Amino acid sequence: MSKIINTITKVLLAVSAAVLTMMMLLTAVDVVMRYVFGMPIPGAFELAEYMMAFIIPFAIAYCAEQNGHVSVELFFKKLPKSIQKTLQLIVSVLTTAFAAILTWQNIVYIGETYRDHLASSVLLIPTYPFIVPVSIGVGIYTLVVLLRLFQTPLDERAK
Repeated sequence: MSKIINTITKVLLAVSAAVLTMMMLLTAVDVVMRYVFGMPIPGAFELAEYMMAFIIPFAIAYCAEQNGHVSVELFFKKLPKSIQKTLQLIVSVLTTAFAAILTWQNIVYIGETYRDHLASSVLLIPTYPFIVPVSIGVGIYTLVVLLRLFQTPLDERAK
């Protein structure tokens, strides 16, 4: 399971990097068109917003897998090991539950935006397809945290 999730997070990271590159190019071309030719790209800001729906959730899943999220350990490291383990367990369970609820609510929101025909204001691009990557990214993040939740006790038994 760990290898499958690892592969998925690397693919999501590659997609995230590709979309980020496209967003940077779009922004650069928009700035040149705006200030040199006086003709900005219509809807460039909307497109950049929609691109963020891929970049952030996909990168978050990879960051979690690499254990790269910022944490404050100054106070935490001073606690006894038993309390540290208990707090890590509590935080992992709460994070998993929150991420699972977030994934579920995003899936529900896809249906709502589709049913209500929500679209962007300038380009009239439907909103629902851009909620899908958010659901995928947060769903994979949930799996990463859940996997780590189960691996931590196994890793400690192996020591």
